[in-house]
Amino acid sequence: MDITIIEDEVSYFCADFFQDAAIEAEEGINFIEQNNLDIPKENYTILPKFLNVIIQRFRVLDSGFVGPLLEKVSKDMQSLEKILIPLKKDTANLQELFNNEFIDFSEVLSDLQNDISNQRIRTKGNLELKKRLEESEHRFEELKKIYLEVFSEMFYDDKQYYIGSLLSILNLMAFFCDKLIWEEANESNFIKKHFQVQKISKVLDSKSYLLHATSLMRPYTSEYEYYQACIRIYK
Repeated sequence: MDITIIEDEVSYFCADFFQDAAIEAEEGINFIEQNNLDIPKENYTILPKFLNVIIQRFRVLDSGFVGPLLEKVSKDMQSLEKILIPLKKDTANLQELFNNEFIDFSEVLSDLQNDISNQRIRTKGNLELKKRLEESEHRFEELKKIYLEVFSEMFYDDKQYYIGSLLSILNLMAFFCDKLIWEEANESNFIKKHFQVQKISKVLDSKSYLLHATSLMRPYTSEYEYYQACIRIYK
């Protein structure tokens, strides 16, 4: 069988599977290149959950807290996570993905599989047909091995590219979101008063807030460990 037929089918599957990720990645990369932005060396991709909590809490303190730019960056960050989280989960097991989704997608493999199913119905009590069925099953399994090898290589490359691209964009968006939150917080009398009254910190930034929050938490809970991981970014 011509290998290009297999490669074409895998390519079509990948294009369909990664469609949403491809759109998001292209838009993000264009934004980075057009604005000549540098991806932060620190890994801010752990922060979105914390940053979303801060935004919601500060909105309670000051209803006018979130400006247009922070609103956009926050929504972009959430959109990226909505794609990234299931994408990581759905691509964790390539063998499972191949068996459960790609075989049905492949015209060649699905036709062969249907033909074998029909042969099984006709083989009852017929030794000659049973022998042909065994031969067909053997050819199908051999072809599946070739398909799986091509699929694993091509799909893995696309997976690495799209997840890596989306993580880089998310890292940048989380970095911007972090900066914007505290720029706006420092302009809010309500939030500054809250920090003063609660004796959180004289400095309004993520590290100070996280240190104060963890000092009030019960150690070794999941929330405490998460906040500790966030603090490490600022060290």
